[in-house]
Amino acid sequence: LNQHYLQLLNVLQEADDTPTTQAMETLKILEGDLAPVWKQWEEVKTKDIPDLNRQLREKNLPEIKLLVVPSSPQAAVSSGD
Repeated sequence: LNQHYLQLLNVLQEADDTPTTQAMETLKILEGDLAPVWKQWEEVKTKDIPDLNRQLREKNLPEIKLLVVPSSPQAAVSSGD
């Protein structure tokens, strides 16, 4: 999935014009592919890691802590003005 995003980014960066219909369709497909992966990650963060941390605490072991990274402005791809 990451490789496909990088390929699309390269196509978009090479052009000095509005993204092609094909590039926009590819972006829609990639966003659809990303949705289940994002949902799975959210479940890991909200359920699996807290459950694991509870088990670690019971064994007096260090917990897993996720770092919060400040979000940067996201670039938007537009097919027109």
